[in-house]
Amino acid sequence: MPSALAPFSQLFVMGCLTTRQKLRAVLNNNTTALIKITKTLANDLAATDNSAKSAHTAVNMAHSAAIMAYAAANMAYIAANMAHTAAIMAHKATIAARDVDIITQTAAVIDVGPPLRSQRKATILSGGPCQPSPPKDPNIYPRNIEAVIPP
Repeated sequence: MPSALAPFSQLFVMGCLTTRQKLRAVLNNNTTALIKITKTLANDLAATDNSAKSAHTAVNMAHSAAIMAYAAANMAYIAANMAHTAAIMAHKATIAARDVDIITQTAAVIDVGPPLRSQRKATILSGGPCQPSPPKDPNIYPRNIEAVIPP
């Protein structure tokens, strides 16, 4: 039944959201700090001693690696965003399927069209929701029109 999937899809949506938030936190805290530290170290080494060019180059390489790690983390974040969006769409699909199921079950129980003439007549005769009007005086309103016409 479609409604049985709704709680699981909701949990998946929440799991993707949590993963996305954790990835963003790691991305902001660790890689940004690593880029700043390596850039500062490279600038300090270049300014203090000309003989430290090889160390400066090594730090520049570490800086480039940190930038690449940042780009990789960004890609992982984008992938988590896509998974989160897909989970939301799947969750909405399960809700829509549940709604269609409810509408179908409701339509099967309730007669959505106008009642047929035979059904109205049966309802009135059975004393259902449509109560028949009280009997009229036969002297004023004769039931048989032929009784009014003289022979």
